[in-house]
Amino acid sequence: MSLLAKILFSALIILFIPAQAIAAIDGKSALICAIIDVNDCTAGNGCSVGDNESLDLPDFIRIDFANKEITARDEEESDRKTIIQVITLSDDGFLLQGSGLGRGWTMSMNKTDGEFALAATGNGLTFAAFGVCTKE
Repeated sequence: MSLLAKILFSALIILFIPAQAIAAIDGKSALICAIIDVNDCTAGNGCSVGDNESLDLPDFIRIDFANKEITARDEEESDRKTIIQVITLSDDGFLLQGSGLGRGWTMSMNKTDGEFALAATGNGLTFAAFGVCTKE
């Protein structure tokens, strides 16, 4: 999916989902999330703007709080999952942590607007991804 298509999809989520639905992110209901921006860093090469495909990231993910798992939502990756090992609730959001596929990761999510930042590292690569989630 092109960057423009992801941005448009995310804008539609924000514009057409009622504010109360976005605010309802409570750590119980499943979420669908769009990964919009990605930056990658490697030792000796610094950081650069990346894209989901080159970093083997899906365009969309589904967060299932009840089963503590995150699933890729692209057709060709529909069975790729990672386990959420830690869920921490704060006043303004959630912190999710886990590991898998040779990487450790942390995701910070604002429970009011659904915006998130995801950082992962492993196998000589660190990346930061940013996006938005809404109730499924």
